[in-house]
Amino acid sequence: MTTLQDHALNDRTDLGVLSLWQPWATLLVAGLKQIETRSWPTPYRWPLLIHASKHWSKDIESMCGDEPFFTTLRELGYRSPLSMSTGPIRTWRDLPRGAIVGQVHVDEVMPTEEAIEQGLSERELAFGDYSPDRYAWKCSRFVRFANPIAMKGEQRLFLLKQDYYQAIRTELRLEHQGR
Repeated sequence: MTTLQDHALNDRTDLGVLSLWQPWATLLVAGLKQIETRSWPTPYRWPLLIHASKHWSKDIESMCGDEPFFTTLRELGYRSPLSMSTGPIRTWRDLPRGAIVGQVHVDEVMPTEEAIEQGLSERELAFGDYSPDRYAWKCSRFVRFANPIAMKGEQRLFLLKQDYYQAIRTELRLEHQGR
C-alpha cells in the first residue's frame, strides 16, 4: 500500500503535470499502461500528475473498439456507445476530459528500443508509440482519481498551478484512506 508520503505532495511546490489524450490518460493512471512514450526524454523522476486533454475524435472512438483497447476499457467499466444495455452505462465518450485524472511516479526513462529489448507485453506495445528515436517513461505507483479535477492542460510537461494543490491533496488523501 502506498502512503501519502509516497506521493511526495505534502510540501511540494513544483509538481509536474503531463496532458495526454484519452483513453491513454486513464489507462496510465489505472496501471493498465505502465509506460508512456514521448518524442523527448525528461530528467523528471518523481510523482507526475496526469491530465486528460479535451481532445476526442472519431478515429480515437473507433480505436477504442479495437483490441486491446476494447477489453481493457471494459475492465474499467466503459462500454461501446453502441452497447445494448438496460439502464445507464458509461461509454468511452464518458472518459473524463479536461481534468487531472490521477498520478503516477516516473521511475526511469530510456530509448524505446531499449524498452523493447527488455521485453514488453503485446498490450503495452499497443498502448504506446515505440518507433525509433522515442523515449519510454517507465511508471509505477498508479493512482486513479475517483473525482477528476477540472483544469486546463498545456503542452509538454508543465508545473501545477498553486490554485490546484489543495484539491490534489484532498483527492490523494481520499485515495489513501480507501474512500
